[in-house]
Amino acid sequence: MTQLELNSFSIRKSAEEVEINIVTSFYWPHKVLNCISKFLGVGSVDGVVEADEVFFAYYYK
Repeated sequence: MTQLELNSFSIRKSAEEVEINIVTSFYWPHKVLNCISKFLGVGSVDGVVEADEVFFAYYYK
């Protein structure tokens, strides 16, 4: 998702590329960056950050 943002893809185009809802496309980058900042603390991150797929056994709907 972040690679799509770096390439200046719109939220709509990003959602189409990874086949997710537009609302999810908007919130995911914020959630990922929030988790990274909580994990690493205050400061900056550079380089490549990768994440594997994670599957949850429950739904929020």
